[in-house]
Amino acid sequence: MSAVHRHGRAAMKITQRSAFAKRLATNLYDGASPPLSVVKPADKHHEVDWWTSDNQNEGPDSLRHLAALALYLEVAKHSKIALPPQCFPASFDFDDEEMRPDKGVIKAFLEHRLIEPRMMVAQLVFDVTPDGQAYLARRSGDLKTGL
Repeated sequence: MSAVHRHGRAAMKITQRSAFAKRLATNLYDGASPPLSVVKPADKHHEVDWWTSDNQNEGPDSLRHLAALALYLEVAKHSKIALPPQCFPASFDFDDEEMRPDKGVIKAFLEHRLIEPRMMVAQLVFDVTPDGQAYLARRSGDLKTGL
């Protein structure tokens, strides 16, 4: 079943199975809470306001956040629709399930201006800002493994 039928809106098609992203997440970060979530019917991940509506406050300085940004950018390279460098979608429609970035991670990145939202081909995507690119460059050596 396509993502349109699962959740009412189209998601960015990724030419991989979700196991690819889960394995990559584990390679980048071995903590207890991977920075990917299965999309739930109540999620409004195609609306920018939904990403910042969580009361949870977190900063972008953890290893989990760093690994998350590297993960999202790597998964985006497998999008059926070519995305510009330093850009990733608000949801990933894998061959077997639809997943999305972690809401708290995206909120922190938006609040610290490491990413900016925009619409592309009727899809919400996030562009890594120059500050976000500097964050990645400065901290890339902290990742458990390289990409």
